[in-house]
Amino acid sequence: MRYIGQVYKTISDKEVFHLKTFIEREALVRSVKHLFNEKLRNAPDSHVSKVLAHLFNILLAPLPQVEKLNSGAIAYP
Repeated sequence: MRYIGQVYKTISDKEVFHLKTFIEREALVRSVKHLFNEKLRNAPDSHVSKVLAHLFNILLAPLPQVEKLNSGAIAYP
């Protein structure tokens, strides 16, 4: 799926919700994959679990929780 954006633009006015949802999820997963790889590549081996936990918190946590993480109100020991 090299041209995922072109496919999405082509079907944007059609009634194929399942395909639109699939393409949106595919784009999200690919973006997250690149983010994880970049952060894990730069992290020392002793901090990999903390980096993964932080990235999953950012990805899966509700917005108020993410804001607390970014402001430093919640910190890892």
